[in-house]
Amino acid sequence: MGFLLLFYLIKYIISLQANDSRLKIGIIKAAPNCDRWIEDGNWIYAHIVARVEGRDEPVLNTYNDKPMYLMVNNSKFIPGFNIGLRGACEFETRRITIPPELAYGDKFVDGLFGPQATWTVDAEILEILKDISI
Repeated sequence: MGFLLLFYLIKYIISLQANDSRLKIGIIKAAPNCDRWIEDGNWIYAHIVARVEGRDEPVLNTYNDKPMYLMVNNSKFIPGFNIGLRGACEFETRRITIPPELAYGDKFVDGLFGPQATWTVDAEILEILKDISI
C-alpha cells in the first residue's frame, strides 16, 4: 500500500513541476503494469527521438541504430529531459515537451537550433537498471 502511495505522490509532484514550468509530459504508450519506475540516478535503456522547434528532421533518433543507455538526472542532459523521465514506468513510452527555460534558453547552435527553442523528446523505456555501473 505504501508503495502505491509513493508512486502516485511522485506522479503528482511531476505534474506540479510540469504545470509550473510549461513542461508537458504525455504518455504515448502506457506500460502494461508499473512494477518499476524511474528515479534519479537510475540507468535506463531506451529509444530516444529528440526534435527541436523549427526543424523537420529529428536531432537524435536511436530507432535508426540501437537504443542507448543513459543515467537519469545526469548533468549532461537538459533539466526538462531529466524531470520528464522521473516516474516513467518500464515499458512506457513518453513524450516530453520541454520549454526553452528547461532546455538551452538563449543558447543556440547555428544550423541545429535557435535561441528560445522548444524541444520534444519521445522516450521508449525498454529497461530500468537500478544497480549498475556502465
